[in-house]
Amino acid sequence: MIAVTVAGVEQSLEGLSDSWLHEQIKRRQRAGDLVCVEQTSDTNVGVSSGACPPVQASSRRPNEKEREVLDLWKHFSLGEEGLNSGKLVAFLQRLRTLI
Repeated sequence: MIAVTVAGVEQSLEGLSDSWLHEQIKRRQRAGDLVCVEQTSDTNVGVSSGACPPVQASSRRPNEKEREVLDLWKHFSLGEEGLNSGKLVAFLQRLRTLI
């Protein structure tokens, strides 16, 4: 299972709508809130973007599937400063085909 958490509200990827995700992020950004978005999955890879606290890296090397998720996250520049809901939605759409 893949879960996406936006500002403490968790949704499964299967039930997540793109419009809900955009609205949650944009509404909080307009209000001046710091937004943290985290994605976790059965592949033992968790990634976060926005105002999330730093995540401690694993001491083991990622397997092939985990590496694909991390590479996709990097491709959309989601670990960098600022949170772009469009890039996040694109990442999640691609992630659905990977997992």
